[in-house]
Amino acid sequence: YSTAWSEATVSFSFTGMPAGSVPILYLFGAASSPYEAELLIDNVTVSVAGTGASVSAKAWLDGCYDQAQNLMRDDLRALGLVPSINPYGGSEAVVPSVFATTGGNAIVDWVRLELRLSPTFGGSIAAVRHALIQRDGDIVDVNGVSPVNFSVQQGNYYLTLRHRNHLAVMSADPIALTSASTPFDFRSSATTCFVRTAPNADAPRKVVGSTRTLWS
Repeated sequence: YSTAWSEATVSFSFTGMPAGSVPILYLFGAASSPYEAELLIDNVTVSVAGTGASVSAKAWLDGCYDQAQNLMRDDLRALGLVPSINPYGGSEAVVPSVFATTGGNAIVDWVRLELRLSPTFGGSIAAVRHALIQRDGDIVDVNGVSPVNFSVQQGNYYLTLRHRNHLAVMSADPIALTSASTPFDFRSSATTCFVRTAPNADAPRKVVGSTRTLWS
């Protein structure tokens, strides 16, 4: 028999996966008798097709917000203390060049975004993404530029923002998300956020002048 390798390309498509589901891929191969040859599986690519849901969120973290500059400080980035892999768990990671950006688009830290189907605590979470927040408040994908895209179907979701040193905040109403990036500004006083029922009906954000910040 020949020692030359022959190559075959195979692809499969799965449709109708539920929102927020996590696929697990199993690969198995067997060589035909009588040749005890090896079967190598390589160059495996998994892609999520479809429209997805994209959001361009903005927020201020009170702990590093400078009202005079209307920017957040990027001390962690400047000191090389922003981890390259997100600190919340998950696979999102950043290449070093993203942290080289300075000015208003400099990275401040990691944040966690959740799309929820219900505003209740423990409500169904449809999707989670870990992203980066810039000095000017923009929340961007791990490339440091793009809006954050979720691999879920288009629809109405409550948007939750979390940071490891601040209290979480969530939209008061579901947001209509499509493949075209939908803006949502947690900094704006006109933006309504979820408030718990009394006696725990504290302000979901801190008032700083005409803007709003996450409670540190």
